[in-house]
Amino acid sequence: MKLVYHENGRMAFISDLTEVTVADGVTAIGADAFNSCWKLRSVTIPESVTAIGNSAFKNCRQLRAIALPSGLTDIDGEAFYWCAALRSVAIPAGVTRIGYQTFAKCYGLQSVSLPARLELIGPLAFAECEALQSISLPASVTMIGPKAFDGCTSLAEIRVPAGSVARFAALLPDQASLLTE
Repeated sequence: MKLVYHENGRMAFISDLTEVTVADGVTAIGADAFNSCWKLRSVTIPESVTAIGNSAFKNCRQLRAIALPSGLTDIDGEAFYWCAALRSVAIPAGVTRIGYQTFAKCYGLQSVSLPARLELIGPLAFAECEALQSISLPASVTMIGPKAFDGCTSLAEIRVPAGSVARFAALLPDQASLLTE
């Protein structure tokens, strides 16, 4: 089943939904918009979208890829929680914070690209991303919430800018041994 999303609001649970096209001109994908659309595999988001609400794609367990628009500035907590099949994500340049559990339980997530202006990574933001092997943190990060990378069992390296290992070790005490320049 395919759906064209026209409103900046909530959607009713649609169990057979497999494809979504967000209409041009929509500026926000509302909280819980596609929460628990378990069969959702494909989402097309236009450049007009600047915000993705809380739990917007939570429990979309078959969603494998998502291209976030370059003008996106806000990704709220749990937006992609338990998108177990999600393989990679590139966070656009305008995003300065990744909220609580935004990508938690994305078990298949292998690749994450963070923007140079990112300031905050929320608690449990990438918790249980079991396939994630490495991640690069930009110098702009000033706060990392508790257990941001908890349960990332394959995580072997957290790359940080030269000369910043001590600062990031204070932000990530549980993963300090994984920090490299």
